[in-house]
Amino acid sequence: MNLYKIIFEGKVAEGYSIEDVKKNLASLYKVGVGKIDRLFTGSPIEIKTDLDYKTAVKDQEAFEKTGAVCSVVSMEEDADHSAAADKEAKRSTDINKPGRPQSLLQPPPLGANRRRYTIIHPLFMSLYSKDFYRDVAQNWKNYAFLYLLFLLALCSVVKTVKIHYDLSDFLTVHAPAFISQFPAVTFSNGKASIEADEPYSIKDPNSGEDIIIIDTTGQIKSLNDTSAVMLLTETKLIIKKSDRQTQVFSLSEIEDFRLDQDVIHGWLRIVQKWLAVILFPFFVLGSFVYRLVQVLIYGIIGMLFASILKTDIEFQSLISITIMAITPVVILDTFMGPAGISPVFWRFLCFLISMGFLFFGIKANSNPPDHSNISLEL
Repeated sequence: MNLYKIIFEGKVAEGYSIEDVKKNLASLYKVGVGKIDRLFTGSPIEIKTDLDYKTAVKDQEAFEKTGAVCSVVSMEEDADHSAAADKEAKRSTDINKPGRPQSLLQPPPLGANRRRYTIIHPLFMSLYSKDFYRDVAQNWKNYAFLYLLFLLALCSVVKTVKIHYDLSDFLTVHAPAFISQFPAVTFSNGKASIEADEPYSIKDPNSGEDIIIIDTTGQIKSLNDTSAVMLLTETKLIIKKSDRQTQVFSLSEIEDFRLDQDVIHGWLRIVQKWLAVILFPFFVLGSFVYRLVQVLIYGIIGMLFASILKTDIEFQSLISITIMAITPVVILDTFMGPAGISPVFWRFLCFLISMGFLFFGIKANSNPPDHSNISLEL
């Protein structure tokens, strides 16, 4: 089993004074400040050795909460390089070294003041990991917004692919029976005409109800008392938007155009090819704005949770935790949606799930792991 050690070089985090850090370390390890002075020599000092990965991570967290900056180093790799480099070169074998292969399921070991987890980890670690939520609060901050954009882009890909296949299914299965009813319509000098008996109706293939009515003779002038949603007269196109609202478009700008089944098929092929591509950026941008507003509202609720748990946490860190807390709901909503569930109840259920993970994330930052058994190996 690979073992690790914690190395301290006398460096302190921004915003801390050396004297304050010394007092914090003395309090943590229950020793006199004089003994702590021996750590601040400027040379690398081994604080703990022969640790497993999990213990090394916990010990470093406790050490760095005092304001001191330390590193976790693999003892096996450090030993492999000892014959070829001095002490400073040995430190470069830290298991956080860029370019070293990492398993997505195994978080990379800690380095000083850097994120332990990649942009992929929140997709599953937001469901269960306290260590992950602690890292988010300490190190993610503005990076969390980039992750949110990445998450929503992934989900938007799923949505656009679904739209593409739904549209393809419609064009293959349902559209032919509908389009085959269209007569050839000629537009000339702002007036429409067809080569068929009028009023002409295009019906729903399933229910048999009128969907579109074409009447250039003036017999039908409105959609009142009809089931149709569209009426084409000689000079107007009338569309029913709701039971109380219709919209009227004048044909006066159309000088010379012929609409037939071949033209409709051509339009639908273009829509089938490009609709998903066109919709993708709108999905991403729209969902990003929506989730940002949601995160800000949930962040305010998170402040209440932090107060209840007596957790001192910055609002920016709280926002980062909130982004991770809504991750399960965003994924759930993308792949399931309100399938067979009332939309109102679904939104309420998503809210409850988000609140549960938000509370979990804040609670993970309320009490650091118990490190009272740690002793300095000086």
